Amino acid sequence: ASERRVVLTQYDADQLPQLLARVAERTPDAPTALFLIGGEDECVTLTGTLAPQAGIRIPDDLSLVSFNSTAKSAFAPVPVTSVYQPLGDIGAKAVQIAAEFLDRKSTDDETRTGSVVILPVRLDVRASTAKPPLR
Repeated sequence: ASERRVVLTQYDADQLPQLLARVAERTPDAPTALFLIGGEDECVTLTGTLAPQAGIRIPDDLSLVSFNSTAKSAFAPVPVTSVYQPLGDIGAKAVQIAAEFLDRKSTDDETRTGSVVILPVRLDVRASTAKPPLR
């Protein structure tokens, strides 16, 4: 059975080549997946340039997941599995909450209560994920 090693990372121009080198060299501590918290431009760069230059096949050697699920992730050289967040709804709800707070014209800190808003998310599974490779 293969062991899963997932790395949650910001796009870091210094760290990412080191991670990719570990994958390419198949070191025992190499990640089997990256959960990239960053822009979708970076996913395009990773799938289209950095991984191929390192000899890494996504998803055969390394799975990739990101956030936001925009057209960039859908149409990347290897379409990227992404967590869809309703960004427009998030913005609209934030404006609504702020407007309601301002309408109360309150300056008393005790009246400032947090709001919990749950909006739907989903995982858009695309070609960038697979079972971990056997090592």
